[in-house]
Amino acid sequence: MAKIIYEEKYDFEDFAHTLGFKTLEELKNNFIDKGDYIEFIEPINNIKMMEKASNLTEHWFIWEEAMAYTNFESTGDFSDWRLPTIEELKLIYRLQNICGFNTINDEGDAWFWSSSTSDKPEYAFILNFCDGCIADFHKDYFGFHPCRVR
Repeated sequence: MAKIIYEEKYDFEDFAHTLGFKTLEELKNNFIDKGDYIEFIEPINNIKMMEKASNLTEHWFIWEEAMAYTNFESTGDFSDWRLPTIEELKLIYRLQNICGFNTINDEGDAWFWSSSTSDKPEYAFILNFCDGCIADFHKDYFGFHPCRVR
């Protein structure tokens, strides 16, 4: 059974400050929409780009397939995409709320794999982009999406 962990609430302006931006508006202006991915003008926590998760919601994978998918597909002429850690997924969740990234398909399907494993090696963390809910789930479960970063 998955363990559910709910993400805490936060202040958007304070969040921008913790990332090194003077204002929320400065943070919002840090992104360039490149079609299939978002480029960060100033990298945030080592993330230079993130694939638009909405492009991936038709793909469901077990964890190992999601990890392999990051190395298999190239996007935007880059081949060094990877699955984000759970901390990076939390960052992307927060950024999508601030900057309006479309990460949810029409059915509201928004669970994404992270590369982070839980204290049980056969489980990995997932995050729901609808509500910020975090859970650890068995890696063999078929039904979550990849969201790649570089």
